[in-house]
Amino acid sequence: MKSFVVGVAGGSGSGKSTLAFGLCESLPSKVMIFHMDDYFRPADEIPKRAGMPNWDDPRSLYYSKMAKDLADLKAGKSVTINTKSPDLNPDFLRTGQRIPVKFNPQPVIIVEGFLALYYPKIRKLLDLSVYLDAPFQTHVERRIHSSLRLGNFPPDYRRLVLRPMHDRYVAPSKVQADVVVNVAKLNQKQVLDKVTPLIAARIT
Repeated sequence: MKSFVVGVAGGSGSGKSTLAFGLCESLPSKVMIFHMDDYFRPADEIPKRAGMPNWDDPRSLYYSKMAKDLADLKAGKSVTINTKSPDLNPDFLRTGQRIPVKFNPQPVIIVEGFLALYYPKIRKLLDLSVYLDAPFQTHVERRIHSSLRLGNFPPDYRRLVLRPMHDRYVAPSKVQADVVVNVAKLNQKQVLDKVTPLIAARIT
């Protein structure tokens, strides 16, 4: 089986994870989520910006390992990933520890991450790419009310790290997308309703 790979990119708080999990529910037993966040380096390997760890720098992720695992999954091979996925590792928020989980390829693989359209090796593996677009302030407001609370970061992180990295790496990757969805005024269901048919038509 060769999987149909869908990249879902966008700024932090744009609804990438929400869309990915919604697609799992809309297309049961056909979708697996490939979380790019599972490939973050340890804290002591994260590059610095303005004296703070820069988790929004592309160098903060194990790029080569991520690309290899995704290529193997697309080719029909199982891979083991140290994951913090909330459905597979519900204790992560308490322990902060990723756990190894064997992932088996499914007809659809959703590659979910803010840099899903930035890395060339990842882009080459995508059969469909979606960018969730919204003004930066919308991203911030949604992030504040999510499990990724900005309060977990230094006070100046948003201004000195998050915004410059978004403008340098995330926003420009929009031009790589096959489909751009402006999510600023859409609810979760409306976003899901726009994206699901694009995938369902390819796997039926």
